[in-house]
Amino acid sequence: MRVGVVDVPGPYTYGKITVAARTKAESQICPGERIKVTWVTYERAADGSSKLFRSGTHYLDRANPRWTFTTVEPDTCGSSWYVVSGDVAIPRSVPKGVIPFGRAKVHWDEPTAC
Repeated sequence: MRVGVVDVPGPYTYGKITVAARTKAESQICPGERIKVTWVTYERAADGSSKLFRSGTHYLDRANPRWTFTTVEPDTCGSSWYVVSGDVAIPRSVPKGVIPFGRAKVHWDEPTAC
């Protein structure tokens, strides 16, 4: 089964992100198809791992191929955020040095040093 592709057509600006399903070409979203898109933010824990802070989910389809949202990020150093597409498990914690979500990531910012 072919799955539509999700792009980020603009820059990340103060937590505001727009995602869009492709509506033209080979990778377009098919009639009746829904693509799950989830944003996830993590805060750094004392041991250097990342702990789930907030997340949100939306479904794109042919009638509504775009979604603009604002992530909710912790006000601490070392936080990270990810936008993923598909039916992806969201880990409650991520070990130090691990970048989650593999190829499901469509946009992200990895944890930075404090």
